[in-house]
Amino acid sequence: MKTIAFTVEQMEALCGGELPQSNGFDWKQVTHFEFKDGVFQPYAGSQILPGPCMRGTNRYPDGRFVYPIGE
Repeated sequence: MKTIAFTVEQMEALCGGELPQSNGFDWKQVTHFEFKDGVFQPYAGSQILPGPCMRGTNRYPDGRFVYPIGE
């Protein structure tokens, strides 16, 4: 399956305007996200970050398309 890259700004829009709160994870270090097998993974350059992964959906009732896994 092909990997698709998303900018931080695109992910913010998919998350309803801002990235989700995470236990101390610094979103400023993220350069882009890669979407593969239904999961958005944060990257810094070519390095996968140990931050929260997010799963895409058709659309949640509050308008967001993306939620952190586990929420």
